[in-house]
Amino acid sequence: VMPGGIAEIFHNSRDAEASVMLERKGFVKLALQTGSILPIELNPSEPGVPVPNPTNQQVEDGHALFLQQMRALFDDHKAAFGWSEKELHFV
Repeated sequence: VMPGGIAEIFHNSRDAEASVMLERKGFVKLALQTGSILPIELNPSEPGVPVPNPTNQQVEDGHALFLQQMRALFDDHKAAFGWSEKELHFV
């Protein structure tokens, strides 16, 4: 799942990949509310346990963690795609 959607194709360049994620946080709130599993663990103390009314801080923290993990995944695997020099930018 890439919540950045089609808008991302307009931000990519030869030197960078872009992910339109800075303001897209609804998927994090929904994952917290339903106890859904994203590629990262948003609620490490209780994985898979719903948080019916997550606070804004919980959503912000989960979003920041998601971006951090997404960048780490990109950096760990970019060379396999011939992109060793590319950087991931969040817009």
